[in-house]
Amino acid sequence: MDLQYTDSERRTFVRMNLDNKIEFTDSDGNAHVGETQNLSGRGILFKADVQMQAGDELDIKINSTNDSEPPLNATISIIRSDATDGGAYLVAGEFTAVK
Repeated sequence: MDLQYTDSERRTFVRMNLDNKIEFTDSDGNAHVGETQNLSGRGILFKADVQMQAGDELDIKINSTNDSEPPLNATISIIRSDATDGGAYLVAGEFTAVK
């Protein structure tokens, strides 16, 4: 699925603050864990202990805090990865597939 957005559509989706664990696998198959910051219909922002490069593809999984809801499994393309003062990285990604 190739998602293309015009400038006027970029803020169509509301961001929801979210404080859940995110599990993700990088292109080398390495598994990592991070913490979500916010989520929208188009993308996600999360904190990770590893830096990603723009354009990297990750498979992600976010478990629901409600056992009756299934986890979110998706693929994202990294938009940016910014270092924080604490040595972690804030990683922004755009959904390319929801599984």
